[in-house]
Amino acid sequence: GTHHGIISQEMFDQAAALRQANHRRNGGGFDAPKRYDFTHKIVCGHCGKHYRRKMNNGKPCWICGTYLTFGKDTCPSKYIPETVIREQMELVIGCGAYSEEEFHQRIKQIHVPANNRLVFDFHDGSSVETEWLSRSRKESWTDEMREQARAHARKRYES
Repeated sequence: GTHHGIISQEMFDQAAALRQANHRRNGGGFDAPKRYDFTHKIVCGHCGKHYRRKMNNGKPCWICGTYLTFGKDTCPSKYIPETVIREQMELVIGCGAYSEEEFHQRIKQIHVPANNRLVFDFHDGSSVETEWLSRSRKESWTDEMREQARAHARKRYES
């Protein structure tokens, strides 16, 4: 009551009711984006953007934001399974099992200079580079996955 409103009280009430109805219909509105252990910690060596978390066949992995948004023609980086990042961090720090608290206390950032390589930058100014072997399709595909791929290829080429 200290000043005149821009809109009438009736219009304000209608807008509030509509907003509330939309909120209920859409399941509560928008939630803030989730933050994960490695959010804003992994940096692409090709374009300098942060990696983002994504699910790949039901498993979490991290991929450059530029690659995810614009594709491989813009940034040639590859995705990194989250399990690989955790395993490499365990090796670098020398701890038995991954600890989110220890990760944030010791690691400032993780750079990805090339495929299958990670550089862990510590808060004390030191850094350690690691390399891992990615699993090939030969090792990671089940017999069922191979058969599905064969059937799909046959169907595609017969048409």
